[in-house]
This record gives sequence, C-alpha cells and structure tokens, in this order.
Amino acid sequence: MGGSVQPLRGSDSIMWTIKFRNGTLKRFKFPTRTTAEGSIDPFKGKPMPKMADITKTGSFTKDMMGGFRLGNQLN
Repeated sequence: MGGSVQPLRGSDSIMWTIKFRNGTLKRFKFPTRTTAEGSIDPFKGKPMPKMADITKTGSFTKDMMGGFRLGNQLN
C-alpha cells in the first residue's frame, strides 16, 4: 500500500526506518543490549550434572531453577 519498514541492526541497537504512505519518514532507535556481549553466565550457581542423572526427565530444571548446569566434566 506504499509504506515500508526497514530495520538496521548494529552491535548495540536496532534502528527502524519507517516510510508512511504519505511520504513521511520516521526513525526509531532501540538498544538491544544492556550488558556486554558474552558477559552473562546463564549457568551460574548450577552444579555440574552427574552422568547417571543426565537421562532423567527434568534434570536441568529440577526443583524449578535448582537443577544442573551443562558442561563436559564427568562426575
């Protein structure tokens, strides 16, 4: 119908350029990160799993957030 939306992704934000049907251009910039890339440890505080527990259902989410962390260490 004559309008368009163009996203432009940077390392720390995304810029949207919107062209409306009447020719008006608007640009919006939104941050995509609040922490440095690679700085989050999603398994912090999770114990390493025991190999015997790997096949059990819910071994990672056991006790709602008290489960095991991923890793290549064999116990």
